[in-house]
Amino acid sequence: MKIGLATVEKDLEKQINQTFGRAPYFAIYDSKTKKVEFFDNDARNAAGGAGIKAAQFLVDQKPEAVIAYRMGENSVRVLVGAKIKLFTPSDDKNAIDNIELLLADKLESLVDIHSGYHHG
Repeated sequence: MKIGLATVEKDLEKQINQTFGRAPYFAIYDSKTKKVEFFDNDARNAAGGAGIKAAQFLVDQKPEAVIAYRMGENSVRVLVGAKIKLFTPSDDKNAIDNIELLLADKLESLVDIHSGYHHG
């Protein structure tokens, strides 16, 4: 299974980032190969639409699941439209621990979906 995460650093021993669209990095972890690939989130400095751009980037990486604390409804639409399942991480765990929890079917579905942050 390929799993996408928004990360604070390029290190799975660190925490998952609190925001999705403006996270510094994305990680794609492949549970079959146990390999991780990190990407800079080019959408993080976008004037608008960061969540949609970030979600589309993840769709292009073809994960089956994404672990995130919260997302905007537009990001959710993009990811769910691509048949990607969304999960909420455990607060007291780092990224790799949350991956292990997901693989053990111990994470809840993402419910913290907001209307987005709009700048006017």
